[in-house]
Amino acid sequence: TLLKLGRGLAVGDVHILSDGILVARATLTYSRPRAVAG
Repeated sequence: TLLKLGRGLAVGDVHILSDGILVARATLTYSRPRAVAG
């Protein structure tokens, strides 16, 4: 990823990172209530 950033080709990586963050947030928000509810 560092090489891609240096080469200016990190657009895809940025999208992947943002998607990963959104997925992580969604999983956390949806898994917490279920875990609390037992």
